[in-house]
Amino acid sequence: MNVLSYTGTPIGGPFELWGGQPTEHKQSLRYVFWYTFAWLVITLSLALSPAAHADDGQDLLVAADTGDLQKIRALLDKDVDINRQFKQGATALYVASQSGHVTVVRALLDKGAIIDLPAKKGATALYIASQNGHATVVQALLDKGANIDLQTKAGGTALFIASQKGHTTVVQALLDKGAKIDRPTKNGVTA
Repeated sequence: MNVLSYTGTPIGGPFELWGGQPTEHKQSLRYVFWYTFAWLVITLSLALSPAAHADDGQDLLVAADTGDLQKIRALLDKDVDINRQFKQGATALYVASQSGHVTVVRALLDKGAIIDLPAKKGATALYIASQNGHATVVQALLDKGANIDLQTKAGGTALFIASQKGHTTVVQALLDKGAKIDRPTKNGVTA
């Protein structure tokens, strides 16, 4: 007797488990098997395809935040959108500036990052670097031509926020590059 046959007749096809002549029940099971198998193959092929894992830019943002210069270079070689804006309008340059990663900032600028691209509330890479007291990042941005007197939607400038936060080295760097001290915020406050 065949082990895979309940009726004692040999298996009639590669997936016919009961052998003998097909019945409606056997035929239905065969269809269920093939549809399930096809669904599984399609699902796995989609999940494992490169398109399913296409970089949506998040990797660039994380690498900018952590200062992972090698990852930044590898991602930029894959032609990710260097100026893609994420939550609240942050870009990789904005995040690297916020975190104080000057080598990443320079690499992004060298690859064409838009230096004065504002986030949703109008803050730029220079503004956020000034707010956080990252003097080397501020200097790198200024050396590459960042607009020193751009204002946020609330009217704040890089000089205003640096002075508010007490970052004297940043304030001095901004003044040395010609930042205007009399640019008022929406509330009429100046640096």
